[in-house]
Amino acid sequence: MKVFADAAKTSGDVEEFADSIGVWFNDVPNGSSGEVLMEGVVSLPKNTSVAFTQGQKVFWDTAADELTATDTDKPAGLVWADAATADVTASIKLNTGVQVGTEAG
Repeated sequence: MKVFADAAKTSGDVEEFADSIGVWFNDVPNGSSGEVLMEGVVSLPKNTSVAFTQGQKVFWDTAADELTATDTDKPAGLVWADAATADVTASIKLNTGVQVGTEAG
């Protein structure tokens, strides 16, 4: 999905939408458009106080910039592979079972 960057973005940065998240595919300068992955498996930072199990629904904490199990945070997708409490990242399948947001900018 093509999205307008309201700040400089680095490949792998999370882009937040109303009801989902995406991940920037490439580096994009401020004020330019770039591609944001809205589906597929990605590795993202996770909260290290919880473990995730394959298939578990996870959410994006917009304040802490990490995956959580808290359903009041922004829907992110499903855990692709188990992640232990001490793991700093988790692999997830983006936006599985969530409504895809609208174009930003």
